[in-house]
Amino acid sequence: METETPSPQTKNWSDIIGWAFWAFFVIGLCGYGVSSGFEQSVVQAYRGASLSWLAGDPIYHLGSIHGFLYFPVAAVLGIPLAVLPQLGNDILLRALLIAWLAWSVWRISQPLSVYAQKRAFLPISTLVIIAAIGPAMAAQMNVGLAAASALIIADLYEKRWNRAAFWLALGLGLKPQMIVLLLLVGALYPSMRKRLVLGVSAFMLLPFACQSWSYVIEQHALFIDKTKLSANPMEAETRNNNLEGLLNSVGIYLHSTFSWILKVVLAPLTLTALLWATRHTDALRRAIYTAAWGATYLMLFNPRSEGGSYVIIAIPTTALMALAAGAIPPRKERWLLAFMVIGWGFSYSISDYLYRFFQTLRSAEIAKIDTFQFWLSPLLCLIFCAYLIVLGFRKKPVSTQN
Repeated sequence: METETPSPQTKNWSDIIGWAFWAFFVIGLCGYGVSSGFEQSVVQAYRGASLSWLAGDPIYHLGSIHGFLYFPVAAVLGIPLAVLPQLGNDILLRALLIAWLAWSVWRISQPLSVYAQKRAFLPISTLVIIAAIGPAMAAQMNVGLAAASALIIADLYEKRWNRAAFWLALGLGLKPQMIVLLLLVGALYPSMRKRLVLGVSAFMLLPFACQSWSYVIEQHALFIDKTKLSANPMEAETRNNNLEGLLNSVGIYLHSTFSWILKVVLAPLTLTALLWATRHTDALRRAIYTAAWGATYLMLFNPRSEGGSYVIIAIPTTALMALAAGAIPPRKERWLLAFMVIGWGFSYSISDYLYRFFQTLRSAEIAKIDTFQFWLSPLLCLIFCAYLIVLGFRKKPVSTQN
């Protein structure tokens, strides 16, 4: 017997509470930021690059692996906010990122609510907000990539190819890490290929309309140099929340050459796993699996994966949780997925607490490892990867709709 669709009254109250959570989130975050002076912020990197672009100065600085690490078009896109006073830039950028993420969660929750036959906006919003606290406080563009990923899932499901191509191209323009999802979408969706070429070309050519061609070409050359420099943070003794960070936490260190070979070898295997998982599935799962496998590969093998990067993988994880909640019979894995998102949201705090606890045990070898805070997020990501593999071997998706 089919589950009854929630009544309009239930629907309205659930959605109202969800939107209230987002409103409190943006107000509380901006209020806290103003009172603390936005100490945890990368806005200066974005704003500095945009202002340098307007002045015709170099937007990349090769003296550090940090700073502005994005395509030149990102500096152009940031100009409308960069010309504002610093405080206005800080507040408005965060507000826009959170509003974008809230809207994207609303979009993706609509088909998920139909599949699960219960309102998905509130539970997804609650978990995504938890995962977004850290990157939103720092105004990281990971929040934007998470929003773009949710919109891409919704538009692929609805076969809105032009809009999906726009979000992929915009995401790539804002942060190069979108290349993983873009390539997977291009491989799985033939209708997207020409649109992706046109969309990416349009964004990449935009800077040439905003500065002299010689200056733009010079900035692209500097971008390549900056990317080479920042792609090996281990050489600067900087570690992050990727697979290497997990291995480092237990005293295993990979040679940089082997690390790159591993990434190259596992890239086609990721595509193969995605093709296998989507061979007998519906349109919504196909889109979610694409985002899930893309985010998994990105989190584990991006040398710049941070704790805040995991808001990106929180999107397909919560989407799968909503599908599991609507399965017949109910699937217990929805709780596993929910705890994963919570773990990603509080990974640094949990790791730091455990690190301090082990430090009190003088005999504990783990207290001697200075990279202990980088193990939880990639470990949860490996568990999520195993979950995706299990999903790929299910003969038929268990759902109220096929």
